[in-house]
Amino acid sequence: MKAARPDSALEKPLGGPVSGQVMTPDGKRVAGATVSWISRTDDGSSSAASVRTDTAGRFRFADTARFRHKDDYPQLMVEAVDWGLSYQKIPEGSEQVEISLNPATELRVSFEDQDGKPVPNLKVSPSLLLGEGGALLWFPGTVTQRLARRTDANGAAAFPSMPQGHQLRLAVEDERFAQLGQEGVLHLSSGLATQTPPIRLQAGASIQGRITSRENTGSLSFALALTT
Repeated sequence: MKAARPDSALEKPLGGPVSGQVMTPDGKRVAGATVSWISRTDDGSSSAASVRTDTAGRFRFADTARFRHKDDYPQLMVEAVDWGLSYQKIPEGSEQVEISLNPATELRVSFEDQDGKPVPNLKVSPSLLLGEGGALLWFPGTVTQRLARRTDANGAAAFPSMPQGHQLRLAVEDERFAQLGQEGVLHLSSGLATQTPPIRLQAGASIQGRITSRENTGSLSFALALTT
């Protein structure tokens, strides 16, 4: 009688090729698009590798073993000239993926301080996209920094090639101001441009504290001070 194989031996190994095609909504092939493999776990997102589509709109990741790991939820993100950023989950056990591009809109948004004055030279970056059916794309840090913009003298910034009909969450990187809450989640229109009302920023604050322990009691005590 043969010994039973462990469960791990019965699992289908991951790491084979993943290929597909990028198309427009009306079925035209898209050449020269950049397709990025996005690994997403509880620890965040990272961009593992990128390839470009050929003249037939096809792409291929030959060996994906180094991209995959436990509890991963991989996605493909596509950037193409004149189209909105698009993304799609890689179905389990699937080696062929067809991605339809989203029409593009340019987001135009401005920022004001507590007194209603424009905030120039403010670094603003996209952090999250939400699409139909709750499909999420957490931008990897490298992509976030590449897509980041700084506001002009009027406190305005523009984000081109965003997908129409989605929601985009923005983040500000400036110690003078608090991070954005719900006001930083913007609906992208179904037109070529999305103009939003000015976002009023709140003053930032820092927290300083000290944590101490009491020997042999297993208890902790701490003190915090809030400064603006």
